[in-house]
Amino acid sequence: MRVLLDTNVIVSAVTTRGLCADVFRAVLSAHELVTCAKVLQEVRRILGIKFDVPEQLIAEYLELIGQDAIVAEPEDLTDLPIQDRDDAEIVAAAIGAGAQVLVTGDHELQGLTSIGKLRIISPRAFWEELTVHKKVRENNKMDTETLDFRLIEVESEVFALDYYLKLIEQQIRNKEAWERRLSQKRIKKHSLTYDDPEYHFEQQELDYLLEVALPRLFRGPFLISLYAVYESSVTEIAVLIQKQKAIQISINDLKGDFLERAKIYFMDVIKFKLFSENKVWQRISMLFEIRNAIAHTNGRIEMLNKRTREKIVNWEKQKIGISSNSGYLVVEELFLKDTFRVVSDFLNDLVQRYKEWDNNNLPGTTDRPAGEVGY
Repeated sequence: MRVLLDTNVIVSAVTTRGLCADVFRAVLSAHELVTCAKVLQEVRRILGIKFDVPEQLIAEYLELIGQDAIVAEPEDLTDLPIQDRDDAEIVAAAIGAGAQVLVTGDHELQGLTSIGKLRIISPRAFWEELTVHKKVRENNKMDTETLDFRLIEVESEVFALDYYLKLIEQQIRNKEAWERRLSQKRIKKHSLTYDDPEYHFEQQELDYLLEVALPRLFRGPFLISLYAVYESSVTEIAVLIQKQKAIQISINDLKGDFLERAKIYFMDVIKFKLFSENKVWQRISMLFEIRNAIAHTNGRIEMLNKRTREKIVNWEKQKIGISSNSGYLVVEELFLKDTFRVVSDFLNDLVQRYKEWDNNNLPGTTDRPAGEVGY
């Protein structure tokens, strides 16, 4: 379904947690988002003036929306029964893109109900429609065009992390360029040359900021969030299977760290294949170690145990984007993107396999195995 979200819906989704944010995630994850120049222009203006969001952040956000949305051109406005020209332009764009729904908080537009094949409804009404579809599916009466809401939070979180990663790397590049300009200004202001000790001190400060401080401050929190999504998603699926199979033992009843508990629980207790490839397990194990190093010691290598320090030395030799610098664990863009891809592909595969297993084990069907038991 093609859905155009009006300016007020997008702004609310960005600035608050609630209904509009839920609607925005649902559209991005399961529908085709439609937007237009007028909506993007108004979002930029309102976020900047009313919420004082930095222009650079607004530009990056709108660029990401544009990458995932159909940016429509308005059709002829003359035949539309709308007095406000801005509203008419948005409705015309929705019609021109073939959108089925325009979601808006504008009561005047809501009063129109529909124009041709375009339905105009409130965020609440749209969300209630999605909820009704979900209940129909749960009653095993869903048709093939209805949304599949099972584990939608997992899919939404992975999608959000993808956005987060793009913003992080763009912000690092922006900050690097800005700090280089500041450094050059300081060198010029004090007329420093290569022969001056202050020149080399300035370069050392810049190198530390670009090679250690920025990667640590920006990429470390992402890896912590990525692991959190992995652990919570695996736990959620484990609980769903446990309940459906009426198994008494939960994943939290086992001993050991989460990786070991999950591997044993899926293999020996609920009999559901967790990892399809050993290299996925290896990368997630690496993520687990690095996440702990960042979360517990802020990446300070001297505070890590000997076993973890040895692993870091080995990873550094492999040139996979993990290094040590100035006594800190440093994660490079290569490792961040590759690890996100591995975790994202793994979770998407796990969710899909769970859905297939769930479909095969609905009431009235024969219980079927979840595939060959492995890691």
